[in-house]
Amino acid sequence: MMKPTCQQVNYWLLLMLVGIQPVHALRITEAWQLALVNDPEFQSAIQASQASQEQESIGLSALLPKVTYDYQKSYNDSRVTSGNRSLERQYGSYVSSLSLHQPLLDYESWSVYQQGAAGAEQAKQLMRDQQQRLLLRLFRAYTAVLYHAELIELIELVEHQQRVFTEHYQLNQRLYQAGEGTLTDILETEARLNLASAEKIAAQNNLDLSLQDLELIIGTEVKIAELTPLLKKSGLGQSESNSYQDWLSLAIKHNAQLLAQNHSIEIAKHEIEKQRAGYFPRAAFIASYRNTYSDGESNYRQRYDTGAVGIQISVPIFSGGGTSAAIRRAQAQYQQAINGKDLQYNEIRKQLRKHYNLLNSSRAKISAYQLAEQTQKTLIVATKSSVQGGERIKPDVLNAELQLRTVQRDLSEARYSAVSAWLELHYYAGLVDGKVLQQLASLFERR
Repeated sequence: MMKPTCQQVNYWLLLMLVGIQPVHALRITEAWQLALVNDPEFQSAIQASQASQEQESIGLSALLPKVTYDYQKSYNDSRVTSGNRSLERQYGSYVSSLSLHQPLLDYESWSVYQQGAAGAEQAKQLMRDQQQRLLLRLFRAYTAVLYHAELIELIELVEHQQRVFTEHYQLNQRLYQAGEGTLTDILETEARLNLASAEKIAAQNNLDLSLQDLELIIGTEVKIAELTPLLKKSGLGQSESNSYQDWLSLAIKHNAQLLAQNHSIEIAKHEIEKQRAGYFPRAAFIASYRNTYSDGESNYRQRYDTGAVGIQISVPIFSGGGTSAAIRRAQAQYQQAINGKDLQYNEIRKQLRKHYNLLNSSRAKISAYQLAEQTQKTLIVATKSSVQGGERIKPDVLNAELQLRTVQRDLSEARYSAVSAWLELHYYAGLVDGKVLQQLASLFERR
């Protein structure tokens, strides 16, 4: 036998070292940091929020003084005719003016400012909601990859299925040829074999799609080995004793969408007042300074320096019915905003009830599937002993293993459902924050 050369030994050692190097773990907290920077939907929400928060400054500007400077310089060519005499004039002229306008009584501008302030607060709540929704979307994509990866690991399950069904199929064919089996048995086994292959293809497709969803959110390529799996025994929320009414009370106080709807109602209310301002007089303090030279034929070659201060009052008399119509429209929009809040409240109640029940049912399923898992493992041991004793055949063991992996798949799904319901409850209650993120991260194993 030839001895390996030193170069070959070094090459093999290098391959071994590369193979055992640890894969960087992409924990849920690290994925969250990436999502904050790279998720297009969240970045769009940031820009929309910044734009909305400028409404307050825009509204305030209508209440503050406005200072304007104007300057005009021109060259004039004119002919002045008096009786039978005419005179040609070519001369330069200019007008320089500085003016100040300070509203003293302007109910419309005040209402616009109040609208802007409410709009800025609404934008803050909508931004808070978008941040919470980002964590929800990230969690769904992250756990979808984990879950479908587990199903791919259970391609071992599919392979078991294929082995079991193939052996059954061959056995049924032999029995049928010997006159002891039926064509129905063959067709039934063949159908189950085809179904197993279809499930394998579907599992791979779902994994590819879930990986793409996660990569789009965090903006980088993801490898399944980088993700940290969900703990088998997390004790999720076992210490929480909140009832459905407790969650609903929390939602009324903290849910970002409900608070944003409150500000939406406030904006609609100020819109009514803004339109009502069409009936009210306006008053403003004005001051100006003008420096002119030859700014008209009557002021040819004359210079004026004029300063003025005063009060400007404007009283609306008739607007063709436009003000009344605008008020009616604003009142209808106000009622629409109130109804919108009721719809939002009802939707939150429905979602809270849904996820509250899902959390409780998932916990119950976890307990039941854990017992079923232990029972199924015991059954496999007993079936193997029966095979050795000649009471059972090998396909019976494979069927028992198949049932175990089916239970394990259902147990995994129940675990993910429980964590998802727990997070959704906190979202609809408006409680998703850094503390909840850390609690969520603690449910995943660190590699």
